[in-house]
Amino acid sequence: MKKSIALILLASSLFASEGGLYFNQGISAFYSKDYPKAEALFNKYLETEGENHVALRYLALIALENNALPQAETYLQRAIAAKPDSLDNRLLLADIYGRSGALSKAERELLAVLDYEPLNEQTLAMLAFIAVHDKDYRKASGWYKRLLIATLRGSASPVYLERAYTFLGNYYYHQEDYPAAVNYYAKLLELTPSNLQNLLILGELYKVTGQFSKSIDTLEKLLSQKSDYAPAWESIAESLFIVDRPGYAHAAGKAATLLKEPNQLMNAFIFFHSGNSQEASEAFGTILRANNSRLSAHIGMYRIYANGGERRNARNEAFTVMLLSQRISANELAHEFAHKVLRELDRENHELNQPATQETSSLDPDQVQYMLDQTEFSLSFAGLSENLEKNHAALVYYRNARKHILPLVDAEGLSEKSGELVNSKQDSLREKQYRSLTSEAWLLHRINAANDSRSLALLSKARKLAPEDSTALFISGIVEMETNPESSLEKLTHAVRLAEMHSENSIAPANYYFYLGLAEEKISSFAEAEPRFLKALELEPYNPTYLNYLGYMYSLNDTKLKTAYDLLLRALEDDPDNAAYLDSFGWILYKMGKYELALRQLVGAHDKADREKNPDAVIFYHLAETYFALSLYEQASFFYGKAVEEIATASEKIDLEYLKKRHHESLDKIK
Repeated sequence: MKKSIALILLASSLFASEGGLYFNQGISAFYSKDYPKAEALFNKYLETEGENHVALRYLALIALENNALPQAETYLQRAIAAKPDSLDNRLLLADIYGRSGALSKAERELLAVLDYEPLNEQTLAMLAFIAVHDKDYRKASGWYKRLLIATLRGSASPVYLERAYTFLGNYYYHQEDYPAAVNYYAKLLELTPSNLQNLLILGELYKVTGQFSKSIDTLEKLLSQKSDYAPAWESIAESLFIVDRPGYAHAAGKAATLLKEPNQLMNAFIFFHSGNSQEASEAFGTILRANNSRLSAHIGMYRIYANGGERRNARNEAFTVMLLSQRISANELAHEFAHKVLRELDRENHELNQPATQETSSLDPDQVQYMLDQTEFSLSFAGLSENLEKNHAALVYYRNARKHILPLVDAEGLSEKSGELVNSKQDSLREKQYRSLTSEAWLLHRINAANDSRSLALLSKARKLAPEDSTALFISGIVEMETNPESSLEKLTHAVRLAEMHSENSIAPANYYFYLGLAEEKISSFAEAEPRFLKALELEPYNPTYLNYLGYMYSLNDTKLKTAYDLLLRALEDDPDNAAYLDSFGWILYKMGKYELALRQLVGAHDKADREKNPDAVIFYHLAETYFALSLYEQASFFYGKAVEEIATASEKIDLEYLKKRHHESLDKIK
């Protein structure tokens, strides 16, 4: 509707000019489909008034009606030369290039459109199509994610949303990034709740990401629509068996009946349910020989061993289930089986009837093996506890691991058999001792900076154990960054050098360069640190933390704003609803003078932070500055006031006196 009004106004102004009559008659002829007459009139107009992008566009449309693509292309090129920011002409020219197979030329025009309107939905959809055609699926995923940003902030077109969610769900599924695939398929299912294929895929994805209850619920929805869908019965039977819920045998029986070929897993469930342990064990064993990571088969073997009183085998299977569950983030299931392992280890310790901390010279092979098993379990359980945010338990088990390692790492005087067992594990034991020290130190730092002296003491011990390993040095540098920046910079520099020295390609991990940049920035300047941030991004070009940080720092330094803009768009591709990224993006737009666009992003950041009950005075400040620039002084005054009131929530340092001054200025403007 707005375009029609603009066209009428334009036509009126043209009519007032010398050649305006030709133009308006040409419009009339065009919409009467008298294309030869319209063409002649538009050409007369151009002869009278000179190059005009609107008239040239109509001539291009007439050429398209006549299927004269080269002629249409020429007209549009002239139109763009007359008015480079004529986006409709660029889009039409891109469409013509697309029809003729000149996709690189189409891409060039589309990228030019983005220079003027970075979130143009039609352009992003076309660029995604071209990337898919070129089989550059990583680039296509970027365009589709940017299309989501545009659509969710604009039209919320279900067509674009469905297209983007479908592609991204499939893309991450094939990348085996199942958590990301779940995210997009869940959103796709909100748009298409009755799509059986999507229900099945999402049900499977929930299962492989350890969300078994969600998998069951999703597949039950599918079966309520199509009760004879064998793959759904097969999948739901496995999830029910894993979480030990009734109905798995019924589901397995339905699947076995509907499937055209025998299914070993379904047979195993049926055998187990009927009490036929021998047949069930053989079936589970066959499955594990083909795929030793099949979680449900290991759970089946655990239950068979536990029911049969084979405690050592049951404990080993429970430990395997714990590790496999952690791998797919099924942390609650992992925690359940970890306690089964722990109970069995405690029983073994009681039966050995000797404390694990006794003199090593009297340890027999069973006691040594127990201590090795305790070490392995303790480290795994500590990591699991961290994932479940049970930090106290994690600290206890990191220390427990060392309690069982220390009597063995420097053991002397062991019996021949015990000594042989310990010596074969010496390198592994020292590595585990080092890992327990560095992991505990990092956890203590994350819990509370007040623990940093303890963290540094543990890291000092770790560095003595492995002076050529960079991990302890790297963590030490991070721990000291706020309290001792000079020491932090020295340690991080040394950590990077060590990591480069011991890597095959002489390159340290990306986060080493990122933290080194942070340390250099504290001591020196952003200009000195910038190459480190760029190196981190070179290694991990889609890391949203690095993209957001560097882009925002460019904005704070009033430099490379176009680069900053591009960096934040890439950060938002992976997390389009992140309050920090939206705030950074809005602030960059503000610095570019695009105040209305900035306001949309900053309002989004404020809404997200508000929903998460995570206020940030920096967002209030940015909103206030943007409202002030738009001469909306009442809103500016409100947010300056909020920023002053809630300055303690600021995620970075803000000048309080400046906020108060601007607050008064906005109040004066209102008066």
